Amino acid sequence: MKKLGMLLLLGSLLCACGDEELLKLDKLDGVENWTPEFDLQVAYAEYSVWGLIRQESGAGAEIIRDDANDRLIIRHQENDIYTLNIMDELTPPAVLAEIDVNFTLPPALVGFTVPGPTPLDFSKSDQVGVDFQEGELQELTASMTMNYTVIGVSEYTATITLNNVKENGAVISKVLSGPSGAITLTDAVFDFTATPNSLDYTLELEVPVGAMVNSSQLQISFTFENITFTEIVGKINEKTFSIDPGSFDMNVDFWDKFEGNFAFTTPRVGLIVEKTGLEFPFDMAMDFTAYDGEGGSAHASLSSPQKSGDTLWYGAADIANLLSLPPKDRIDYAGDVTLNPGGTGEILVRHDGTATVSAIIEIPLELQVDDLTFNDTIDVGKIDQDIVDKILEAQLRILTENHIPLELGNGDLILLDEGYNPIDAIEVDSSFIKAPVVNAMGEVTAPQMSTCRIKLSRENIDNLVRTEYFLLSVTASTAKNSGGAQVPVKIKPDATLKLSVGVEAKLDITDL
Repeated sequence: MKKLGMLLLLGSLLCACGDEELLKLDKLDGVENWTPEFDLQVAYAEYSVWGLIRQESGAGAEIIRDDANDRLIIRHQENDIYTLNIMDELTPPAVLAEIDVNFTLPPALVGFTVPGPTPLDFSKSDQVGVDFQEGELQELTASMTMNYTVIGVSEYTATITLNNVKENGAVISKVLSGPSGAITLTDAVFDFTATPNSLDYTLELEVPVGAMVNSSQLQISFTFENITFTEIVGKINEKTFSIDPGSFDMNVDFWDKFEGNFAFTTPRVGLIVEKTGLEFPFDMAMDFTAYDGEGGSAHASLSSPQKSGDTLWYGAADIANLLSLPPKDRIDYAGDVTLNPGGTGEILVRHDGTATVSAIIEIPLELQVDDLTFNDTIDVGKIDQDIVDKILEAQLRILTENHIPLELGNGDLILLDEGYNPIDAIEVDSSFIKAPVVNAMGEVTAPQMSTCRIKLSRENIDNLVRTEYFLLSVTASTAKNSGGAQVPVKIKPDATLKLSVGVEAKLDITDL
């Protein structure tokens, strides 16, 4: 019965291996000292770069396949780090403009009525300045009150025409009545294109026969008050506003598989300005500080961006230092927005206009890394206790086909139980997984096929029966070019690493 059980064991092993040559059945004569060899695949993994870094979650974070350029980009957008309501920053003057007109009457009429036979007629056309300290107006739409007073006569007929101001598409012309009054102007459009910041008016006055003359000076004055801006077009003076400090997390999950330092070669930071009811030139200066959550930090002060529409792109060397930390914890920010730098650009501002600033970070996977630790788990096929008990000696055989320009080694293959608890560790050297050779552009020219064998100790062998997972914890470094120099490499979306782990062993079968 014991021999029958052993035959059943060998039969089961043969089925598991799938290779009848692994059991040397022609040696059944004299089986007392037979040590058959077997090769059992226990694990297989295939990594694609796209699968490795693709995001399952993470607000604001995404990995973009830039298929047009055959590359991957880590991208994070932090929306609305700053909101600017420019109209809140433009303080309307208490009095937009004042008009004072004096007409001289004959001194002999003071205290008397106009004798006739014709009325007294007066007219004046002139310009007065508009009080707008914020800059040069080309057009202003606003609502306001035009207050007036008339001194010197008891009766009159007068009309004020604002030659470069329209209301509902028509030039504003208002009739005055009484010693004082107030006229409401609603969404009046002031056209200053011909004469910047100047109000062009014509005042016509008639004093009828029989009107009492009270003074030798007939005085008429106007004040434009209670101003509410609706729209401004012109050249506003340069203004700078502070962006309040804040912070955000990039939420890049795949960084958690690595420990160490990256050296990204072409990252960039952009500031997107989204404007509603506004058109204006602007500039920004920003400070970013990145934290890796382990006490490390990097700082970048950014200015002089390249503009692309309403996005400012910063790509200075200190950006690479900032993002190569990498910022696993958070990025702090603060800065300034400069409206209309130099005061020479034209702007349009509506009363409800706002501008929001969002930060965008783009990191193409073009990098150089050295001594990074890569961690990932691989499922392991079950190895029965009765097989392990018969193993005399064994080694792991690891076959790899590597298309990713990284070499992996100098670490451990850690045995984990079903609860992911470490059981044992098997050391691997620098030749564990070799990197493919890359050209001067950092591109893989051909995959690297390699085989690595690692001898197992008795303790390693005994622990195989409880092993449910392998934890691959090794150092990753970028590939070298044909001259042996480490160069920045391009990680392409479809690059793969195929890894097959087998156990090669000799069995101790003392009787059958």
